[in-house]
Amino acid sequence: MGKWDALSSPVYHSATWRRVRKVALARDGGLCVRGCGRAARDVDHIVPLQDGGAPFDLSNLQSLCRPCHNRKGQETQSQEWRRAPTRIWLIVGPPGADLLGKVRELLVNPASDLVIDSDLCARAIFEGVCWSAELGREDALEAQMVRNRLIGDLRRGVVPRLATRCYLTSTNPQAARFLPYHEVVEVDPGLPAILLDVETGRLPAIFRELALRYYQAKVDADEGAAKRNRAELHLAADLEETA
Repeated sequence: MGKWDALSSPVYHSATWRRVRKVALARDGGLCVRGCGRAARDVDHIVPLQDGGAPFDLSNLQSLCRPCHNRKGQETQSQEWRRAPTRIWLIVGPPGADLLGKVRELLVNPASDLVIDSDLCARAIFEGVCWSAELGREDALEAQMVRNRLIGDLRRGVVPRLATRCYLTSTNPQAARFLPYHEVVEVDPGLPAILLDVETGRLPAIFRELALRYYQAKVDADEGAAKRNRAELHLAADLEETA
């Protein structure tokens, strides 16, 4: 998919644009409409031309200073994933849930499908590591930076191998509010199942605390299946007191 080059559009080289641009600047008093107090140098299309925005309609034009215009361009660029051919599945669940197992179920072409996962990032960087949750602070930050770069590229519609499918995992209970996706798949084995995996040694001890935090955050937000976990959280608290 080719990159849109706004300046190459004949709209910006027309006499009509030059006339409408002056009118828009005059209407806005020559100031940036974002309220920064700077003089406006640019006239921006609120709905971009590549998205079907009207080129000469004053209601689709706003006066911006150069810094605010650049910032808006970056914001728009971070939404390129919506127009990209790559379809994104967001796989969410508590720490200790088998998110990668769900990814393996959904994979269509393992050779080309893109998977972005914290544990995979950690394993790619640090030999012998299985869980990113077990990393020390500095190593965890390094792995997180790799994951964030991959997500940043995904937001801009830039994916390796021109992958048509991407599977992005997250153990953040609010992931669907800030990560790009077309479909969300939730993997929730339930708090008792995760605590049992910790007790039997299938998961490191750190997952007990991480899972409790996750379910508590879901309950605090009162989201969906979190309501049924209230009793489970109280049970876990009772177990802590009697341990």
